[in-house]
Amino acid sequence: MQRLVAKLVRSSLHAKVELFGSGREVVARIAGSEKRYDALLLDLMMPHDGGLTVLRTLRDQYPALLRKVILLTGSGTGITDPWRPFVFDVVHKPFDGEALMSSVKACIKQARSG
Repeated sequence: MQRLVAKLVRSSLHAKVELFGSGREVVARIAGSEKRYDALLLDLMMPHDGGLTVLRTLRDQYPALLRKVILLTGSGTGITDPWRPFVFDVVHKPFDGEALMSSVKACIKQARSG
């Protein structure tokens, strides 16, 4: 799924995409990086410190980046609803590619304008 979404973003938006294999890797790369991210597509179901751990870390240490998160999930709204006010968007699986790209475009536009 990760590679499919990355391919969709690259081909639709001609954007640079970085893939991370686990929640632990996301946290380590963000902490050790000076890079600016315009959008962060985050799946709740990731190995090693999953999406909820990443969300909590972003909330506590990188709140501006938390507003750039598009949360991808197959979980029910009970898990995602508490995060909805803090993230850019929540997209439930299975998702429509065009709808996802519309959300990513809007997130990038917001990030670059502010």
